[in-house]
Amino acid sequence: MKQGCLVSVIISNFNGRKELEELLPSVFNTKLGGRYEVLLVDGNSTDGSLEYVREHYPQVNIIIDETNQGHSAGINMGLEASQGRYIALLDNDVVVEPGWLENSLKTFQRHPRTAAVQCKLISYFDHTKIDSAGGVMDQYGWFSERGRLYGSPEEDRGQYDKEEPIFSGCSAALIVDKKALEEIDGFDEKFFICYNDADACWRLRLQGYEILFAPDAIVYHKRQETFNKRLPKEGLVMHRAKNLIMMIMKNFELKKLLFALPLGVVSELGLATTWLLTGNLRPAGAVIKGLWWNLRHFPYILRSRRIIQKRRQVSDVLLSPLMLKGSLLFSQKNLSRFLIR
Repeated sequence: MKQGCLVSVIISNFNGRKELEELLPSVFNTKLGGRYEVLLVDGNSTDGSLEYVREHYPQVNIIIDETNQGHSAGINMGLEASQGRYIALLDNDVVVEPGWLENSLKTFQRHPRTAAVQCKLISYFDHTKIDSAGGVMDQYGWFSERGRLYGSPEEDRGQYDKEEPIFSGCSAALIVDKKALEEIDGFDEKFFICYNDADACWRLRLQGYEILFAPDAIVYHKRQETFNKRLPKEGLVMHRAKNLIMMIMKNFELKKLLFALPLGVVSELGLATTWLLTGNLRPAGAVIKGLWWNLRHFPYILRSRRIIQKRRQVSDVLLSPLMLKGSLLFSQKNLSRFLIR
């Protein structure tokens, strides 16, 4: 174990050499007295990412996912190899402020039952705009993000400058207690990409852990750079539809599930129909493929559900105050953002 290692920074990368050239200098400028290690989990990049890191940052522990199993699998690989008490997850398309870790850890210290802390994500391209201030979920299992609830980023007017509970975090810059993450068996690798962070945070909350937002932990995010390199648009659409339904089936109590699941399936079918009627056959097919995936993998989902519900410490009623009272699904303003998360 690296002596004095407190945090393991796990960076997910695939063909992101250009992004790493900005990210890594900022990470190694972190104010934490050297009490951190950096791990790069790479999806077998072909753009010179690995050569760049080996030459310029030999202290980085490189883990190669030779078959590019996806974002969730990469995080779990990093988790297994990590030595720190805390896991700091970063996408390769971010740049961190020097105090991002120090301020996140202060939040952990002030709230002992905290399992995850969300950094304040600011748009890399426009520092006056919010990229994400943490995840929110409505009463039906639909997710969005504070600061861009209906897709377009909000101006940063100080509305997210308070340390406060959030329903979930965004893994572009999320610090997690390692033991808590291991307690829920890490990230669900069936998710591949999209909503995997929301699912992990939901499961942490079901275990009775808190998830908090740290407004002084500043990270700049380029958003979609990582997604767009891993998969074509139709692949993202498929995983979004697949993962939304799977997440609902795994995590809701039965009473809530009986209402939310049919609503979710019908909404996805409605979206696919809309695309078909407008001649967009490929994204329509991607939604259907995502729904069909859940049918084919129902035994896996059922096994996961049984484990999660058996471990559950908190009821949906107690989590309800953290959920949006309105519906993201039925907001016309929000409809377009569900094409791609």
